[in-house]
Amino acid sequence: MRNIDIIIPVHNRAQILSEILPTYYNQPEAHAIFIIDDASVDDVKSVVDAAAAPAPIPIHYHRFPKSMRQQACKNFGVSKSNQPYIFIGEDDLWLAPDHFAVLINAIEGTGADIVGGRRVYIHDGESQAHALEASRADARPIFKKLPFEA
Repeated sequence: MRNIDIIIPVHNRAQILSEILPTYYNQPEAHAIFIIDDASVDDVKSVVDAAAAPAPIPIHYHRFPKSMRQQACKNFGVSKSNQPYIFIGEDDLWLAPDHFAVLINAIEGTGADIVGGRRVYIHDGESQAHALEASRADARPIFKKLPFEA
């Protein structure tokens, strides 16, 4: 079931964004992607337009004319979602093919309201394969149960 909207704040990361977007839109649970451009000076819009053509889900683009910072971009994207789940992505974050399935299983298995998983970042000039290998070198448990009180 496609019930996760994805919010990706972007700032001057068009090249890496073009590499990571398929890892988001190919998640079976993905419903739509909201790219929120924080006044980038590179051509993020062209990358989004090119990625939207083969994507099996809608990719929406919004550009702020002046920098609003990451949190404002996230909040704007969240305000556009109408799905029961929202995933806050990043413009340099590669997802494993089962990333959302793992998160949904954690939610359903624990009754949690919020979950998170391992993040594999792709740095400038780095391939997906190299980033994944570097993340495996830092293999720690993905899920931790922590007591939380407020």
